[in-house]
Amino acid sequence: MGKGIVQQESLKVAGKRSRLWFHEDIVQVLSRNKGSENIEMIFLQFPFSEETREVKWNGDGFEKMENLKILIIKNGHFSRGPTHLPNSLRVLEWNGYPSQYLPFDFCPESLAIFNLSHGQFSSDALTDFSLKPGFTCVKVLRFDKCPNVTHIPDVSSLINLEELSFRRCDNLSTIHESVWSLDNLKILDAEYCHKLRSFLSLMLPSL
Repeated sequence: MGKGIVQQESLKVAGKRSRLWFHEDIVQVLSRNKGSENIEMIFLQFPFSEETREVKWNGDGFEKMENLKILIIKNGHFSRGPTHLPNSLRVLEWNGYPSQYLPFDFCPESLAIFNLSHGQFSSDALTDFSLKPGFTCVKVLRFDKCPNVTHIPDVSSLINLEELSFRRCDNLSTIHESVWSLDNLKILDAEYCHKLRSFLSLMLPSL
C-alpha cells in the first residue's frame, strides 16, 4: 500500500517521487539525470537474474537530489563513480562502490551510517574522509572486502564512531593507533585481514 501511495505522487515521472525502489525507475533516473529535490530515499536491489547488471551513466545522477537522506545500493555494477553525492545523506550504503574516491565536494552534516563494502574505496579516500568536519557524526563505518584499503589512517576525529569494520581487506597491513582512543567504539571487526602485521591487544574503553 505504501508503495502505491508513493507512485501516486507522480505516476509518469519517477524522478519526482519521494522514494524510489523499483530498479528500472532508479536506473532511468540515474542514467538520464532525471532526479529532483523531491527524492529522499533510494533503495536499489536488482533481482537475482540481473544482480551483475551494469548501469551506464556519466556520474551526475545525484546532482539534483539535494534532499536525499537514504541511499542504499545492494548490487549491480556502475560504469563509473559518482561526480556528486548529496550532503543531506544520513545513510550511505553502496555495495561495490565503483571508485577509489568520494566526490571532492561531499561533506555531509548528518551522515550516521557509511558502508562502501565490496568496492574500490581506498585508504587515501578514508584519510580525506576522516579529516572533513562533516563526518564526525558517523556512527557506523564499514568497508569490508575492499582491496584498495591498505592501512587504517588517523580516525581520532570520528568521535561518535560505534562500529568500525574492515573484514576481509586482503591488502590491509597497518592500523593507526588512534583507533584505540575512540571512546564510543563498541565493535571493531578485522576478521580475515591476513596481512595485518600487528593488532594491538589493548582493550578499548568502551569494549
